[in-house]
Amino acid sequence: RPPLDVLRAGMGGCGHINLLMGLLLELNGIRCRGVAGFDPLLREIYPGAGHTAIEYENPQTGRWEYLDAYLDVHLRGRSARDLPNDAEACSIRIAEVGKEFDRNRYGLMIDLGRIFRYRIYFDFAERLPKASMMQLADREDEFGRGWRLICPRKSEKLASAFAPARTIYVRSRYIVAEKGMSNGYIHPILTAAPVASPWAVEKLTFVG
Repeated sequence: RPPLDVLRAGMGGCGHINLLMGLLLELNGIRCRGVAGFDPLLREIYPGAGHTAIEYENPQTGRWEYLDAYLDVHLRGRSARDLPNDAEACSIRIAEVGKEFDRNRYGLMIDLGRIFRYRIYFDFAERLPKASMMQLADREDEFGRGWRLICPRKSEKLASAFAPARTIYVRSRYIVAEKGMSNGYIHPILTAAPVASPWAVEKLTFVG
């Protein structure tokens, strides 16, 4: 799917990928937290538009660093809080604003720095409730520093807990609408009926 479609649909593709990466890092002893960003101005034309990534605690410096498997971006020494004023982040273009909108008001491009103008922090394991940058004020850095990490005990024999070969089935489809959508649902002020694509089914076999 084009990045703009994912962005404006609020379907969470970025969050699923990045939170999986965060969990894998935490299972290996690296502290992570989720961060979702959005620009309120863009939500006037793209309801639900935003982006979700993670930050990890650099073991050497103790600083949060922005990490994004969905966009293939790692910004060393910088957290999501730094992105709105970071030249590299502002040069990473996510999508172009639709030509049907007033570009004098909404701009031409949606870049990574712009998306993280407003931020919400969260824990994918729900050890803490979500907190916005407004709630945290000057304590954004503190969120996620204290919870206990999810780390398997050395005594656990994880390999023996699974069958040598395992098959899973995955199915998915896209919801297409003439109007913007938010979190998979038509925005309350919009009435366009969405059209669902046929189900796509994949079979994956993992050999341990």
